[in-house]
Amino acid sequence: MKKSFKAIKEISKVQTILNQYDLGHIELKVEVHHNSSDQKVPHLVAYTPNDLIVEVENNKLSFHEGESCKFEELNKYFSAELFAMHFTQRADYIHASVDQKVHCYNNNIHPAEYRATATTKRWKRGDAKDYSAKIQYWADKANTATTIKEKAIAQTRLHHFTEIQQTLKNKQS
Repeated sequence: MKKSFKAIKEISKVQTILNQYDLGHIELKVEVHHNSSDQKVPHLVAYTPNDLIVEVENNKLSFHEGESCKFEELNKYFSAELFAMHFTQRADYIHASVDQKVHCYNNNIHPAEYRATATTKRWKRGDAKDYSAKIQYWADKANTATTIKEKAIAQTRLHHFTEIQQTLKNKQS
């Protein structure tokens, strides 16, 4: 399949971001799949080899490691940063053992909320930390914006999420 320069550039960005989080073992491929309009188009597919697989047999849950995948159409709306964020916000979980992942599953801890610490904390809705990833994302976008319009949008969203986070911190105090 012929890959465009833009697609190769976006894939390289994703791989660079994943490597920064020690997630280089996630395999990236470009594959052709049907989109929502039933057209065959290229998609970026990321295979995670050590994900938790949950199966139900005879009304009993069983857990084991297996491969999972995430894919997204490579079109003009594709963002390497957003695609990679799916994995980077789950980096601790991806590196966790099967037992730790089962603990998360049994305690309703979302993979993005898991932190590799001595104790795991389940974040509640409304916790100020809910917005830290969004704040970091929009701060990075504001710093790397190439046009005035992009920078203005990023700064507006950064300000919005920062205000929400500050309001939540004040309520928790």
